[in-house]
Amino acid sequence: MSSTIVALCGVRLLQFAAACGIDPARLPKFEPPPGDLFDARVPYDDLLALWEAVIRLADDPGLPVRIGECATAHDYDAVGFVCMTQPTLREAIHQCVRYSRLWTDVSEWKVESDSRSISMVFTCPEPQRLGVRCASENVLAEMLNAGRKLTGIDYPARVVRFRHPKPRDTSVHERFFQAPIEWNAPRNELAIDGELANLPLLKADAALAAFFERHVQQILDRQVAGSDGVTQRVRSFLLGKVGRGAPTLEAAAASLAMGSRTLKRRLQDEGTTFQDVLDGVRCELAKRYLGEQRFALGEVAFLLGFSEPSAFHRAFKRWTGRTPLAYRQAPSAA
Repeated sequence: MSSTIVALCGVRLLQFAAACGIDPARLPKFEPPPGDLFDARVPYDDLLALWEAVIRLADDPGLPVRIGECATAHDYDAVGFVCMTQPTLREAIHQCVRYSRLWTDVSEWKVESDSRSISMVFTCPEPQRLGVRCASENVLAEMLNAGRKLTGIDYPARVVRFRHPKPRDTSVHERFFQAPIEWNAPRNELAIDGELANLPLLKADAALAAFFERHVQQILDRQVAGSDGVTQRVRSFLLGKVGRGAPTLEAAAASLAMGSRTLKRRLQDEGTTFQDVLDGVRCELAKRYLGEQRFALGEVAFLLGFSEPSAFHRAFKRWTGRTPLAYRQAPSAA
């Protein structure tokens, strides 16, 4: 099962591309499913491909930050209203992180704080891929922009860190973040002074906050319930077993308390097979590990449960059309 993200993210990117004068015919086909753009989801790879096409056509390394700077609380649907009505910036940050799962299952946020600062750490795979680089810069810019608009104060960041290399032009980044920026850092991170976290929000309203929180929690509950199919349960099983030999259909069936034939039939009913799910999990993890330079290719093969590097090499090329080395060495400059 491939990773997904809310369709709203792609639609907003298309709108900004149009405002920049980019011909839609030159962009990858992106068709969100019908319905609410916040509930509808699209493959994460489709959004990355769209990012890559837009930034190349725009020829503007600062574009992800510019887009983040233009975002408003209304762009985040109900989650935006939850954050907007919190009493302080600190509560808004925690609520944003709490409900970040609504946006995508491929990345996550966490909050760290000490006596001097509060940091929002953004974790995502494949830091060298251009689309991921764009998305990472965009979401950190959006987080700072949201805090500024919710408080009405144009405060600077304390420090900003990105896992990927420095773009050829960082003037937009420097103007917007107003802080030291570290490239090729261990993680993506936006840190602000701790005292700023206590700033009151302009539209704080306890009653409205409680109302929106109930609404967003219902959305999250529906999403979790909708992902509880057999495919997702097998995927969860495999994520805990990959790297410990070759997981089997029989072992997965036993973990789900059903027979092998039943599991095979249930997966077919959901339009997939056990091997397809296993390949999807291995491919997803392989991309994450290859993005971590500390892992040698042989170590990546071992972590994925392959008996030898050559078997991993053949499998990865079958999944992606590229060798593991070529994937790791893909050009990353905007």
